[in-house]
Amino acid sequence: MRDLCTIGHLAIDVVITVPKFAKPDGLTVYANSLVREYGGLAANIAVISNKLGTSAGIFGCLGNDLYAKLYIRYLNSQNIDTSHIQVVDGNTAKCIVIANEKIRQREMFFYESCPAPLTNVDKKWINSFKTIYLCPRFPYTILDILERYNGEIVYDPSTTIRSITAKNLKKILSKTDILFARDMELKVMKKLLRMNKQEIVDSHKIKIFINTHGTKGATVYHDNEKHFVPPVGGIRGIHVCGVGEGFRSGFVTAHQKGYCPEDCAKIGAIVSSFVLKEIGGQTNVPTWSQVMEKLEHLNKSNFI
Repeated sequence: MRDLCTIGHLAIDVVITVPKFAKPDGLTVYANSLVREYGGLAANIAVISNKLGTSAGIFGCLGNDLYAKLYIRYLNSQNIDTSHIQVVDGNTAKCIVIANEKIRQREMFFYESCPAPLTNVDKKWINSFKTIYLCPRFPYTILDILERYNGEIVYDPSTTIRSITAKNLKKILSKTDILFARDMELKVMKKLLRMNKQEIVDSHKIKIFINTHGTKGATVYHDNEKHFVPPVGGIRGIHVCGVGEGFRSGFVTAHQKGYCPEDCAKIGAIVSSFVLKEIGGQTNVPTWSQVMEKLEHLNKSNFI
């Protein structure tokens, strides 16, 4: 049995750095640089986890263009299962990031390539993975998969939170083993469900809840315990594409290797600190031995 299947976006990240943001209908601002990288939430997590030693597959879609052909060739070279990536008419998804390095801010725009929910995933194939990481745009994709899958479920609401109903959110959370949520997403869930954080976790019997705080670190809740894990070495540069995926990939990989939730979060923070050093979520991924070396060093200094 393989380790992890990610379900959600594959995209081409186009990262443009600028000296300042353009004003509406104002003068043209000339960019300092433009970089294209492979990205997308599901793809980033699959690739990073794979490079950390996890066997991975992806259920998602790409457009019918050259980018898709190159992306699938690249994923195959990484030994990632691409057999259930669907090709649809149109262009492959793009994530356009305009980053102002001076004031450390960014603007993001996303072009979607999948106009409708992906459904009817092969039941035998999806159950060949120990864990699935759910992060598609459409809640109905998740609900369809939950009817077919019997293993461990990780839910990341970042792409569905704007369109999900309270009823569907409850259905998904009731099957969720591990929940990731940024502060903003948690705020929406609390309002939608009319519950506080503890009620959300307890009423849906979520085993591990990771509340991420962007550049400020993450808090892990499990077994009536609470652990805060700071970012590694602070944040340098702009918090661009893939850093959050680095944290999540490190956490899930460590969890599958049997580490406790607190150490999983530490490992996630270490992985994200590597990803942060280069543009692109898949560009600067450490090896597992590099992560272990860094973890040993940080544990000696109380993870400071």
